Amino acid sequence: MDNPVGDVMNLIKKYRLKKPDFQFKKNQGKWQCTCVITLEDTQLRETALGQTKKEVKTQTARAILPILKEHLQSS
Repeated sequence: MDNPVGDVMNLIKKYRLKKPDFQFKKNQGKWQCTCVITLEDTQLRETALGQTKKEVKTQTARAILPILKEHLQSS
């Protein structure tokens, strides 16, 4: 089953990183979620819009996951 939020959290645990910050707010009648992951020298940030908090959290995690993987592999 596709679980990008779980995949992000597993990478966070594996590399002992600071827990990601998922920030929610309403934007033009939709939920907006911004995921911020702070690394030693970098801050990764992605934002998505959707109908529910769960939907936007999943979309945001799906968007940030390849960026996080690439950053961890290059460091």
